[in-house]
Amino acid sequence: MLETLSKLLNQAENAATEAEAEAFFGKAQELATLHAISLAEARAHTQRSQQREQPTHEQITIGLPRQHINSHLCLLSVAIGEANSLRTNIASNNTYVIWFGLPSDIEAATMLLHSVAHQMARAADAFVRGRSWADERDRENRGAPMTAQKARKTYYTTYVRVIGQRLMAARHAAEAEYDRTTQASVGAAVVLRGKEIEVRDYYTANSTARGSWRGNRASFSSGRAVQRATADATNARLEPAREIGGSRPAVAS
Repeated sequence: MLETLSKLLNQAENAATEAEAEAFFGKAQELATLHAISLAEARAHTQRSQQREQPTHEQITIGLPRQHINSHLCLLSVAIGEANSLRTNIASNNTYVIWFGLPSDIEAATMLLHSVAHQMARAADAFVRGRSWADERDRENRGAPMTAQKARKTYYTTYVRVIGQRLMAARHAAEAEYDRTTQASVGAAVVLRGKEIEVRDYYTANSTARGSWRGNRASFSSGRAVQRATADATNARLEPAREIGGSRPAVAS
């Protein structure tokens, strides 16, 4: 599946138009969900005593302490995890997350997280350097002059929100496609629900998280940051992760 996914992503990267790239991007997202449905359906017919994927958990390094982007990457991890049937714990200092779920889902989510995180950071840097926000007034601070830090924070907040919406839309589209093209006795939502219950039970038994994550308050101070981030996140494309399996680089590296 990952080989096919990589081919779709390469086609998106080399597409002649944004519309063509969007089509390949959507197909890649739907492929990941359809693959997850197929695995979940197979697991439902496999006895626990037989060899099959079992829930596990994996720590994903986000970045070094006190980096402003870390909290936004943690929120991005939650959004990606939700779209891939994962539970997410976040470190109190935002330097890592722990994903709970099936190994294949964690692998696909890690690939996506590294891709989107690097795109988001690069696009935010370009927006801030362009200074289109410089003559704005802070909508959350009584019209005070806009700062680069507030503009960037608004950009990240919006970008993560749009990516989360796109991923869930792709998941729902894949579920609908599965229901339309298969003769299964139960729908995709039911198939995935069985897996999610198993992941939930594993999470309950193995998570050591205490309390709730505070994170950063969402910011919408800059109208231009909202507009630019919405456009950039809508056109974001997947790229293969720099390393699949074994030791992985930090997301914020």
